[in-house]
Amino acid sequence: MATVRDAAIPVECSLFIKREGKDGWVVGFAVHPDQMPEDLLRMRMGARVMLVAVEIDDNETPKPTYTGKDVTFGSNTDPSTERDDAVMHAGMLCRKTSFQIWCHVPIEKTLHDLHEANEISADFIRKHCKIRSRSQLRTNKAARKKFWSMVDRYQEETQPLESPSDKDITLDD
Repeated sequence: MATVRDAAIPVECSLFIKREGKDGWVVGFAVHPDQMPEDLLRMRMGARVMLVAVEIDDNETPKPTYTGKDVTFGSNTDPSTERDDAVMHAGMLCRKTSFQIWCHVPIEKTLHDLHEANEISADFIRKHCKIRSRSQLRTNKAARKKFWSMVDRYQEETQPLESPSDKDITLDD
């Protein structure tokens, strides 16, 4: 399986547009025609991608982030960051098809009605954690504990089975 680093498509671009839309933020980048990666051009519209952006100065040196926070889920010992992580992670999970299926969202909703599928999985989280809003994960420690426990269970139950490596497979003539 490829790592994020192996699959990454590096490209320098300029932030061109950012606005809030009905389904979240719409962000656009301008890329010089000579630097446009073909892999990026071949991607279908609506493809899910992971974006890692680092602002650079005129000397190609990364600028520090504005928040200074470590946003790796659950890795920071700062309690306020952990609270924000839970809220952010809950929002991200609700948009994941595998999580929607795990929450028993009807498959036709995951394929044709993304807003409804997101709402059903958000409702699943709220019921499981006994909260009225996912933002309560920020202030309700017991709900946050239930949430992270649920995330662990989801990851355990949806983790693909390991397949044997090529060296373990032999062909008999």
